[in-house]
Amino acid sequence: MSSDWKSFLGASRFAARTLDWWPAEAEAILRAGGFAAPEAAAIDQVLADFPPADAARGLRRHRQLHALRIAWRDVEGLQETAQTGEALAALAAENIRQALDLARQDIAARWAAPVDANGHPCRFAVLALGKLGGLDLNFSSDVDLLFIASGEGVCPGPRALSAAEYHLKLAQRLIALLDTVTAHGHVWRVDTRLRPHGSAGPLVWSLGAAEQYYQNSGREWERYALIKARPIAGDVALGTAFIAMARPFVYRRYLDYGLLEGVRNIHADILAAARRRGHLDDLKRGPGGIREIEFLVQSQQLLRGGQDAELQTPQTLTALDVLQRRNLVSAEDATALGTAYRVLRTAENRVQMLDDRQVHRLPGSAGERARFAALLGRPWPAIESELDTCRRAVGTLFGQHFKSPHEPDRRWRDLLQRARQAGDPESDAAGRSAMQALGFTEGGEHDAWRDLRQALAELDAAPLGTQARRRLDRLLPLLLQKTAAVPGGEVALARGLDLIGNVARRSAYLSLLIEKPEALERLLRLLAESGTLSTWVCRQPALLDDLIDPVLGRELPDRAALDEQLQIRLAAAGGEPERQHAALTAVRDSLRFKAAAGFLSGALTAGEVMHSLTLAAESILDAILRLLLDETPANGKPDACGLTIIGYGALGAGEMHFHSDLDLIFLYDPARLGEAAATRLVRRFLHWLTLDGPAGKLYPIDTRLRPNGQSGPLVSSGEAFAEYQKTKAWTWEIQALARARPVAGDQEIAAAFTAVRRQILARPRPAAALSLEMGAMREKLRAAHRGTEPLKHGQGALLDIQFIAQFHQLFLAAQHTALCGLTHTGELLGYLSSAAPELAADTATLLAAWQELQNARYYLELTGQDPTPHENTLARVKGILECTLGVTG
Repeated sequence: MSSDWKSFLGASRFAARTLDWWPAEAEAILRAGGFAAPEAAAIDQVLADFPPADAARGLRRHRQLHALRIAWRDVEGLQETAQTGEALAALAAENIRQALDLARQDIAARWAAPVDANGHPCRFAVLALGKLGGLDLNFSSDVDLLFIASGEGVCPGPRALSAAEYHLKLAQRLIALLDTVTAHGHVWRVDTRLRPHGSAGPLVWSLGAAEQYYQNSGREWERYALIKARPIAGDVALGTAFIAMARPFVYRRYLDYGLLEGVRNIHADILAAARRRGHLDDLKRGPGGIREIEFLVQSQQLLRGGQDAELQTPQTLTALDVLQRRNLVSAEDATALGTAYRVLRTAENRVQMLDDRQVHRLPGSAGERARFAALLGRPWPAIESELDTCRRAVGTLFGQHFKSPHEPDRRWRDLLQRARQAGDPESDAAGRSAMQALGFTEGGEHDAWRDLRQALAELDAAPLGTQARRRLDRLLPLLLQKTAAVPGGEVALARGLDLIGNVARRSAYLSLLIEKPEALERLLRLLAESGTLSTWVCRQPALLDDLIDPVLGRELPDRAALDEQLQIRLAAAGGEPERQHAALTAVRDSLRFKAAAGFLSGALTAGEVMHSLTLAAESILDAILRLLLDETPANGKPDACGLTIIGYGALGAGEMHFHSDLDLIFLYDPARLGEAAATRLVRRFLHWLTLDGPAGKLYPIDTRLRPNGQSGPLVSSGEAFAEYQKTKAWTWEIQALARARPVAGDQEIAAAFTAVRRQILARPRPAAALSLEMGAMREKLRAAHRGTEPLKHGQGALLDIQFIAQFHQLFLAAQHTALCGLTHTGELLGYLSSAAPELAADTATLLAAWQELQNARYYLELTGQDPTPHENTLARVKGILECTLGVTG
């Protein structure tokens, strides 16, 4: 053998023992460089060399030779650390399947396999947890196993035995085959303490009993354990059913930041135990160790896995990659954690290769360190330095993520106590004085002292659990401290207390505000500014999670990002229509909330907000169409399904507001989709949009702009639509067409619609007749909407600007065909300045007015206030309207 082999055998007592036990086979492995995985299948034949009576020895020979192969490939750098973990996990799973077969053979001599009352075989599954479940097994790890069986049954034959007793004996025999130490070591150490109730609980659980346990008694740490659960032996379908059953327990649909407190407690217990034993250098449990990396990753999996199915992976590094792609972990932090994980796991594996012992501490003696360094191929000082660097990086990130929340000083708790006890005029006066001294002002719209006392009385009387009470007691002092520092703190306090009253029974949201003080501060600033946002958050508390977005209010997702968010949410919904609808509304509400926050902060303009709201509507329409087409694959993909959705009005113009409805018409191709099928598809589509879910309807819908209005068919063929527009459409319908465009569906029909639209808009039109007709329509609309939405319908308001712009568009389009491609009022006004220089002064005035009034309209929608006077602006627009359309009243 080469000197390299001598060095390996000299460093690893495990390798030397394996060579002593099976010299020919071990030497072949070493000389062959460890074999690639396909070639290693030859080793599997060693088990067949042993008679059943010596099966235990055969299992050990199989495991030790394969482990030798994996160890040598790892030391030689022929595989990555992750590949080593996967190879060891695959070996362990194969050994467990072999042992289960042998255990069944042992029991078969005395009992037949049990059957249920219908004569069907009772089922038994072995699930892997921990590192084995995560496909990242240590070299000398134990294997965490969970045993699940189907329901009641008996073993047929003269020797009566219940299915439960049979499966208990089967599990015990399986453990003995794997765990018993013989002259040739063990196969794998088995740990079953992660089962319900731990060592005190039954070794084998029925699926029904396990479901009851996790629903009613499951503990926080068990959620972490079950992240890595996967079936590896026995009835895989039963194991898969267990995973599906446990998923709602592991991955909540809502965001529960309370789990951060749970991690802090678990971690504190682990570190305390390490200190007591003097094991702070433990690679797994010590400060900055592997367990901290796992906690960092798994806490995010538990937090968001219910909304993102891709996070429901048992593999730590895979989950870390997903978190980075979702921008939940920065690229820099993900690199640091990934590097540290690989370095620490490599060191852990090599220290275990020394003697095939389950150790996680670095060697203490000079001799053992020399052997360990030989396996790593580096000098000890360099190893120690690298490990220290990695552990410091992990410890810093762990401390940042799991730092204990700020505790306000005693004054705020004293104020709460005073508010609870007050009742007479003297104590009320003292309480008010105390609030003023702490920064709250008296008078105005809100009475902070009264609001606080009333809210506390309602919260104290509410039927809340112990956990909710504890979280409430931590949050209320923080709320007082933060609101006192916010401009308009009295308003923020009143609205914040209303919000807490709405979410107190779902105390996970209280945890978010406790754990993330920056989220609480952002929330209170927004609540002080906007009653609308307060209403949104009270109705959809999940919006609170958006408050921790570092770019909240500064950046909004583009169409691709919105589509990705929807697909992530819909994938997590698991095909359940109610959850799919909730996913759609969640994305809509999140975008709307972010846009509102950005607008109120001044970081986003009205134009940027309307663009994003429009993109969100388009993305949701496309997603619904995809969902419906997935149910009927014959219709194909949206861009070739035979149906196109045309957006009119605010959607078509790209000028959506926070409360805009969607004006839609539907065109179909009779050659690919009959009228009946198209109508059915559209009715189902509209049902999705108008379904009144927990978060309300997705959008109000108006389909009256279709040919012949409400009396016309719900869907039109492309040819029928073109014929109608060419021969029957009124001027107001042509005007509506100017703000129309395809927003989802079949691209061929969309292209045909666009061509027809351009053709219709480009027709020459006499200015006088056009002005007369449009002026009459403007008067009719003003009469119908008199006194409503003055910024839109009032004299000189937004609709007047729109009419003026569309008049010039329809009149000039024959000479300036580029006007036919525009739907957005702002873009249209901008182009008119260059297309008709004589209009430059008026269009500049109109564009400035349009931007001012749009801005005011958004502000009014969000705050209920419009402090800016618009008299001069409205008067200028009114004057231009009179000159253009002759409208005076």
